Amino acid sequence: MEKKSAGNPKVVILLVLISFCFIAVLVFGGWLVSLELQYKTYFNEKNGFRIKYPKTWTVSTKAIPGMIAGFVSPKEGPLDLFLENVAVTSTELSAELATLDKYADATVQQMTSVFKNLQVSKPVEVEMSGHPGKKIVLKSADNGGSVIVIYAFVFQKKAYNITYMGSARSYVKDQRIIRDMIYSLKVFF
Repeated sequence: MEKKSAGNPKVVILLVLISFCFIAVLVFGGWLVSLELQYKTYFNEKNGFRIKYPKTWTVSTKAIPGMIAGFVSPKEGPLDLFLENVAVTSTELSAELATLDKYADATVQQMTSVFKNLQVSKPVEVEMSGHPGKKIVLKSADNGGSVIVIYAFVFQKKAYNITYMGSARSYVKDQRIIRDMIYSLKVFF
């Protein structure tokens, strides 16, 4: 009697799928646990949103037009003159800027007129709080300069921006933080 060297293909496929699902659940669960250990949640009932931010960062709610909240990194040493930050803003949209594409174009135009010598990346489509959004990266022309990353989406005639500002060096290490903050964002209105 000859033994079969390979199992039933359906059983093998089922076992591979179950294994894949198990690994995916472990990875996602690990990411959630990591978020809970490394991040705090900022909830703003008045403006209808919540976002996670690093536990070592501070919250700022200074009265800057359109800013709902800001999150500021800790000082890394005595020579750290610029603190990386993330600002959450919202703006009521006029009829001319009512689409995401028009709003993103206007935002780039405004940023490049205020900050000279910026290299602007092509906007990338992203999802934010269940809505289509755009990610725009603006870098200063000199290599050691600053980076501004704008995530924007439009919801109910309002534009929401999550804007990161930091040095080019800090941006490299802060990309995971920015991604986690964007993924955690929930808008309720």
